[in-house]
Amino acid sequence: MNLSVNWCMAYILNDHVVYSSERETIQSGQDTYNAIDASPSVQASMLADGAELIFYDVELYDGEMLCDRVHVDIVDDEDRQKELVFINMFGVQETVLLTGDDEEEQQHEAGFDYHMTQYQKYDTLLTEQHETGSGCTDGDGWLMLCDMLDSPAVALREGEDIIPIVITDAEAKRTLLSEDPDVMIISWRAADRKAMRRMKFAPDTAIGGVFEQPVFDDTFV
Repeated sequence: MNLSVNWCMAYILNDHVVYSSERETIQSGQDTYNAIDASPSVQASMLADGAELIFYDVELYDGEMLCDRVHVDIVDDEDRQKELVFINMFGVQETVLLTGDDEEEQQHEAGFDYHMTQYQKYDTLLTEQHETGSGCTDGDGWLMLCDMLDSPAVALREGEDIIPIVITDAEAKRTLLSEDPDVMIISWRAADRKAMRRMKFAPDTAIGGVFEQPVFDDTFV
């Protein structure tokens, strides 16, 4: 086999649309398995400063024969996107982009007991639970989502950070023999308690304890 990957990108630079492509040879053999990172962050890193990526194609060739192509459109509203990374059935990292609505719910968990004559709360945890829609997807995208649900390890990519998450539920129903788009709703939360409140909850509530004196007394300003 004579495998190669052709990167095709369209981007805006200095108010002009520019197209570029680059061919890369893959070293492969009978006992070799190759994994290619084709995530949007990798493609954006290949652009010049100030360029805005519109879409890109990743094409796999065996000699001059096109074997496979992945097309990715860059959505303008990045806040709606959730990029999840998971380990697929081959033990290789794979990414899936959720473009649907993201609903966030704060769930309050705590323990309660008496200390002397005072009823107190301890070991407080405010859990950030998300319900995120996949956005409209086709058959191949649906199978990728199902692979992610079956994965032993899933994480959320935020910039350069990889945050392990736990998928707690999924509404995975589809209508067969229908032209309606497939949509999956995924419920998830961060696996690390500190990651859940990294930007929203300033007090460190992961450590439970009993105060030796009233919390708000005459020394409180």
